[in-house]
Amino acid sequence: MPSSEYFRRQSDICLRLSMIASSEEVANQLIAMAQDYTGRGDEIEAESAMAMSTMIAPSASPDREANET
Repeated sequence: MPSSEYFRRQSDICLRLSMIASSEEVANQLIAMAQDYTGRGDEIEAESAMAMSTMIAPSASPDREANET
């Protein structure tokens, strides 16, 4: 599965191409593609952050503190 960095690079490429596009229609399509790639990158980062917080979060059992003292 591609990384968020991959999608961000693709977005950057689309935006750069939109600046030199020969027609406004093509430029608009490239901008829309760039927004889509950015969204995909954001989704991957959010999923990654959620997975990391789940792995790092300590277990919270109600009687944990009572057993430790």
